[in-house]
Amino acid sequence: MKKALTLDPLSYSINTGIGHVLYLSRQYDLAIDQYRKVVESDPSFVPARLWFGRPYLQKGMFKEAIEQVEEAVKLSHETTVSLATLAQAFAAAGRIADAKKLLDKLLTRGTEQYVPSYWIALVYTSMGSKDEAMKYLERAFLERSSWLVWANVEPRFDSLRSDARFASLLARIGFKPC
Repeated sequence: MKKALTLDPLSYSINTGIGHVLYLSRQYDLAIDQYRKVVESDPSFVPARLWFGRPYLQKGMFKEAIEQVEEAVKLSHETTVSLATLAQAFAAAGRIADAKKLLDKLLTRGTEQYVPSYWIALVYTSMGSKDEAMKYLERAFLERSSWLVWANVEPRFDSLRSDARFASLLARIGFKPC
């Protein structure tokens, strides 16, 4: 990412990607600073808005997380990933009814178009529904979801790390036990 940044220091995608790396390495304050820089440069850059909410969630800053993700939902015209991320934020903030409403919307959408099981799993994880989360993670595995490459380091899956089913899934993906 550092090399990419030297080649194109003004790229919003590269700068957002740096925020992603910082988030996944659990450097939440640095990730927030990185995403903030991108959003200040271009408030309508959806990926930065969308991912900006994640480090706030991990820090328990639910108001800030929800504000960023709600803006991403508006700017993206309610993409699946933005709705799923907002549902996660609502669940983490204890707004379970709001999370369920969005989850229902995603499940209904899934009857008409592809909705990645990975995103449904993250919503269920945030709601504390481990069995449902694992069911959808298994589906994501069968779908060969590219999102699963992050499962071993995604902080939002921390509540599943002690579950033998999650460990089995990680092993089948090809991750070595920690």
